[in-house]
Amino acid sequence: MSDTGEQLWATSLGDEPRAIVCADLDGDGTQEVVASSDSMFLYAFKADGTPLWRIDAGDIVNVLAVYRGQIAAGSEDGTVHLIDGTGEVVGRYPCGSAVKALRTTESDMIAGLASGEVLWLR
Repeated sequence: MSDTGEQLWATSLGDEPRAIVCADLDGDGTQEVVASSDSMFLYAFKADGTPLWRIDAGDIVNVLAVYRGQIAAGSEDGTVHLIDGTGEVVGRYPCGSAVKALRTTESDMIAGLASGEVLWLR
């Protein structure tokens, strides 16, 4: 939405969205949108709604966060995937249980798991 509440664009993911985060994926100073859906895909869009990429996450992604300029995607299979601005998976952190909450600091990630555990990752 614009600063007046006007809808700027809309798109369909094909099924129910799970998580959404904004980040400058390509370093141009403008925020892009990354969304996950029940179809196990992650989608990235430019600020004007133009699709950037779509990747198969391999499982449902419950939560998204920005971590060191990359996207951190916490999934049902108990993994946090790190995805760069081009949509390539550049890292994986096994957590042992479905990731239900994810927060980041400048240097760390904190994951809340379905098992009841909270993990501090670096």
